[in-house]
Amino acid sequence: MGRKSQIALITYTILVLLLGVNFYSDAQTVSYAPMVTNIRINQSSPTSVIEITFDVDDPDGGLFEVKMIASKDNGQTYTVTPKSVTGDVNKYTIAGKGKSATWDVGKDLPGVDLKCITIRLFAVDGVQLLPDTGTQSTSTITTKSTSSTVTTTVSGTTKIEKDVTKMVLIPAGEFEMGSSIGDPDERPVHTVNVDAFYIGMYEVTNAQYKEFVDATGHESPVYWKYSNYNEPNQPVVGVTWEDANAYAKWAGKRLPTEAEWEKAARGGLIGKKYAWGDSSTPPSGAGNFADETAKKVFRKWDIISGYDDGFSHPAPVGCFDSNGYGIYDMMGNVWEWCADWYDPGYYSKSPKENPKGPATGQEHVLRGGSWFSDKDYLRVSNRYNYNPSYTMKCSCNIGFRCAKDAK
Repeated sequence: MGRKSQIALITYTILVLLLGVNFYSDAQTVSYAPMVTNIRINQSSPTSVIEITFDVDDPDGGLFEVKMIASKDNGQTYTVTPKSVTGDVNKYTIAGKGKSATWDVGKDLPGVDLKCITIRLFAVDGVQLLPDTGTQSTSTITTKSTSSTVTTTVSGTTKIEKDVTKMVLIPAGEFEMGSSIGDPDERPVHTVNVDAFYIGMYEVTNAQYKEFVDATGHESPVYWKYSNYNEPNQPVVGVTWEDANAYAKWAGKRLPTEAEWEKAARGGLIGKKYAWGDSSTPPSGAGNFADETAKKVFRKWDIISGYDDGFSHPAPVGCFDSNGYGIYDMMGNVWEWCADWYDPGYYSKSPKENPKGPATGQEHVLRGGSWFSDKDYLRVSNRYNYNPSYTMKCSCNIGFRCAKDAK
């Protein structure tokens, strides 16, 4: 929120860092999730057979099973279990590149429009071949991560980028930005029209950011030293706006504008307080917030009472339900940098067409809340601001995702 003091965030950063180090000095890091990446789909025209190729990485080196489910309504519901699928799915395997599967969609779903088909691949840990890293512990507080999910469509509304990030196409159009019941910097509610754009399906991960560091020599995030924040499929944290902007340029992308971010976060919902509706209590699977599990570690925190997402620190990307556009973790997990400079009064003078924020400023916009945010920070219109080059190398709850023009 714009009016909130940076001191509170800095205090939390120091508290979380110290507590995280102390707590995990004798705790075991549990299994890393196998991660499905680089999905590609080809249709054997004019048939209804689709050929799927993908890679799977598993830092543990364990066995896992790749499962597949599908949607026939553009990802609204996943009720189809493909029966005629063959290849590297529905059986135990090990990590590797060039995995493949073939599915005769027409055989399982006669007459279905292929443009409405969306598939979801799950990589679920099986028997461990190699031991986990970390020290032994009898602690019951863990950052559990046992599966990863990747969703893709046959109709071409997603694309694979240089950094192996899946991006989702957000259609052009108007939406109502801001809130009449939020903080002063969220007012007035105003109509904004944005051109079509792509936005990352997931937040940028440690694994992806490492590719950037290795390729450019850019400084590594300080939080990679700590086991609560350095799993390959966790979102990268401790990145300044300048770090995030440098990564985006390297990847041939950019940071989303604040208007683009809010449109994507709303997921097509109109006038709702939260990304899931108007209830202040999130539904199960809504995201990684300040919850009952976090309260066991950070006992003085204000949490969302009764909500438990199972994580006390940042969760691997894609662990929770996507929004209406098929984007994951827009609310919670980590705050996300936007391209815009922050101005608490900008909404009263914002242009209608593709607003990009003030020309200059001292702090940049952050959106979305994080893994230690309660319901007040999780409103979809909520705004925050932060120094773009904070000398403490930013916070353990700040990350980002990228955007790209659709043209």
